[in-house]
Amino acid sequence: MNVIQSVIGPLIMLGVFACVTASSEASLPIRSIAKGGFSGIQEPKQEVITDKKIWEQFWSKHSNLTKPATALPEVDFAKEMVIAVTMGTKRTGGYAVEVVSVQPADKKLKIAVKYT
Repeated sequence: MNVIQSVIGPLIMLGVFACVTASSEASLPIRSIAKGGFSGIQEPKQEVITDKKIWEQFWSKHSNLTKPATALPEVDFAKEMVIAVTMGTKRTGGYAVEVVSVQPADKKLKIAVKYT
C-alpha cells in the first residue's frame, strides 16, 4: 500500500476483553487485535461484538482492502467480547483512536475511548 492510502484511510482499533459476571471497579484486561490507519470500514463506528457471525461479517468488511485477506483473529465468545471503534476516513494523518479501559458498572460496561 502506498503512503497516501494509509494516511487517508479509516482509523480503527479493535480490542478484546474478558467477559465478567461479578461487579468490580477494576479495569478488565484488554488485548489489541487490530489497530491502524487502513480499513474497509469508512465511517465512524463504536460497536461491541458478542457473536461469532457478526464478528466474521465485521472482519470481512474491515479487511476487504487487504490482499491477501487478513485471517480472522480468534475470539472465544464464551469468554470474550470485541470492542470495535473506528474514526472513519480522515483527510490527513495524525489521528488515533484507542480503547483505554473497560470497567464493569452496574451490570453494564463503561468503555473509555481516547481520540487524538
